[in-house]
Amino acid sequence: MKSLELEKSLVPVRSLISSGYITYMGNQNETVRENTLREWANSMNLQDYNFRTFLSSETQMLTWKKEGLPADTLSTENAIMITNTEKTPLIIDPAT
Repeated sequence: MKSLELEKSLVPVRSLISSGYITYMGNQNETVRENTLREWANSMNLQDYNFRTFLSSETQMLTWKKEGLPADTLSTENAIMITNTEKTPLIIDPAT
């Protein structure tokens, strides 16, 4: 029960970090994302925060992989950012 209470109490902090991550990290590379996320989590005394598992499920990530999305961290995070924004951004494929 205490574990559930702790998880519940961390939802606002995790949500705050997630919203900042979506807002500011979308155009950054993996190194900048990782360092910034670590810095933010440390400043909020959050030890076990994971952006991917907080905002997505294993099922969703496996579905994306099955549909052809690369399984790397950057691609998965980008998919999470796109699916968790109110308005889907215009995405232009430079290859076309």
